Amino acid sequence: MTYSRTLTRRTLLAAATSLSAFALPAWAQAKTMLRISTPAVPDAWHAKMWTVFKDALDKAAPGEFDTQINLNATLFKQGAEPTAMARGNLELTSVSAADLAKLVPEFSVFTAGYILRDPAHQQKVFGGPIGAELFKTVSDKMGITILSTCYLGTRQLNLREARKVQTPADLKGIKLRMPGSKDWLFLGNALGATATPLAFGEVYLGLKTGTIDGQDNPLPSVRAAKFYEVTQQIVLTSHLVDSLFIAISNKTWNALSSAQKQKVSATAHTAAVYNNDNTVQEEANWWTSSKNRACRSTRPMLRPFANPCKPPTRLRITPRPGPKVWLNASTPRNSPLHVPWIQDRCQCHWRHPVSGAVWRLFGANRGALWLQPAPAMDGRGGRRSLHLGHSVGGGFYGARTRTRGV
Repeated sequence: MTYSRTLTRRTLLAAATSLSAFALPAWAQAKTMLRISTPAVPDAWHAKMWTVFKDALDKAAPGEFDTQINLNATLFKQGAEPTAMARGNLELTSVSAADLAKLVPEFSVFTAGYILRDPAHQQKVFGGPIGAELFKTVSDKMGITILSTCYLGTRQLNLREARKVQTPADLKGIKLRMPGSKDWLFLGNALGATATPLAFGEVYLGLKTGTIDGQDNPLPSVRAAKFYEVTQQIVLTSHLVDSLFIAISNKTWNALSSAQKQKVSATAHTAAVYNNDNTVQEEANWWTSSKNRACRSTRPMLRPFANPCKPPTRLRITPRPGPKVWLNASTPRNSPLHVPWIQDRCQCHWRHPVSGAVWRLFGANRGALWLQPAPAMDGRGGRRSLHLGHSVGGGFYGARTRTRGV
């Protein structure tokens, strides 16, 4: 009798527990885990934005998500995040254009120097049809969905020892730390230095010990990582308006409901705006800090730096009809093969000097080029294009976008 009574009690208790669990709302049973990995140091705006993301998401969708923030590359090393996301080991990260260019070569145009003019221009490019098409390609090829574009800052040179720098020749022999991809190394060498790959977490010690002679990063990153403690000079080359892209794995994204997708996308935008506004403000007020003023600043001539960094240097020309030939950017302006002359007579393609990505030229004006990832058409019969203009007085620089009818 005692055994039977005990068994009955246990059975009833188990049944009650099952029923109570069954009666709980779905979000109380299982939260969607969102692991975030970034190499950013805690005091960087693009690290703090993840706390903004988490807080905003918890408020918009209480109890639905378990957001875990991992800074300082403690979960995955810099550059390894896209692979981790593809394998299902990571849900969210902020990925650079250079990392995207490894599998989507079209992105490599945004790793070259002197393309984007400023943060507003950056948001216009990636918030328009060019960005939409590139983001779709990233989703198809890499299995990640880009939610928002962040302004990391405008990259400047930061040297361990002060020296006169006016042209790239003045940086000859300088071991300049760059992230370890071929696109970054190309940019470092184009600036006149000897590009040296080194993980971000090792840069401070490398500068302190002399393993490297300098590094390039936006001014807010110099402050956040305290590079001003181990460097003497900032050279305001402004060679790259740098971007980070808040990205989520497609596996996680596709498992969310429509309402959840809307909330995650909105909070990613909120986090990006927080980062962008604070980064722009800090760059504007950089020299008001006594710590920052400890670094000597110099402003070199930009054109000598921009010339080696310009991305379009070679165009493939296909006369109508005729064999394929190549046109170099050094072709004299009075040559019959100069771009404005050939635009109505030939099919022209530009190949990125590092990634090999091909963009199609369909227009030119005074030496400036209109490019598009080939093929790229919008639903209204127009062409989505990237314009490489003249931001520093010569060459094909200063991208802007437009949609033009065929």
